[in-house]
Amino acid sequence: MRIVAALFLAALSTAEAAVYGKGLLGIHPITDRYLAVADSSIDAVLILDGNSAGAVVGHFVLHDRRDDPADSDLHIGSGKRMDEWVDPLSLATCDECMHIFLTSPDAFYKIALERPLAEMAASHDFSGFTSKSTITEFWPDEWGQAFKGDGNLRAVSVAEDGSSGYVSHTKAGVFSFDPLNPIEDDDSAWL
Repeated sequence: MRIVAALFLAALSTAEAAVYGKGLLGIHPITDRYLAVADSSIDAVLILDGNSAGAVVGHFVLHDRRDDPADSDLHIGSGKRMDEWVDPLSLATCDECMHIFLTSPDAFYKIALERPLAEMAASHDFSGFTSKSTITEFWPDEWGQAFKGDGNLRAVSVAEDGSSGYVSHTKAGVFSFDPLNPIEDDDSAWL
């Protein structure tokens, strides 16, 4: 029930954010209390607490803060895409995953975690997410270069147990990857 309330709050935030920017695009439930959301209007992943009316209890900014607009109020609702921002579309992880996976129109990313989000949720402590996470582009060699950076990536999905991960592409279909061992030379990845 709590997750439904949190999702409802996220939906309200999205409706309100539509006035100011793209807002919350990707939602991943961590537990019945916590959820991770990708917010493109501020280029960040937020951790929301459904027991506290959707309060932000953790966050990770996806871009170098030096690339923030000079006047952030002018950016909100402008429809202007910030070139150096990630511009997230969707996100996914698993209970044991040491990464969050994130799509943007032009790239696929992995956010390295100090420990899995499920463990952070169990201890009610997301401080390591904010202070110790790092983001890098991720593109397994088996996917080839033909579709890399072409603007057609959409959603990412990861099995709860981490046994499989998939990324959708509007022209190529579905790419697979190993979410428990996300390395570029993964020979089990396929297109």
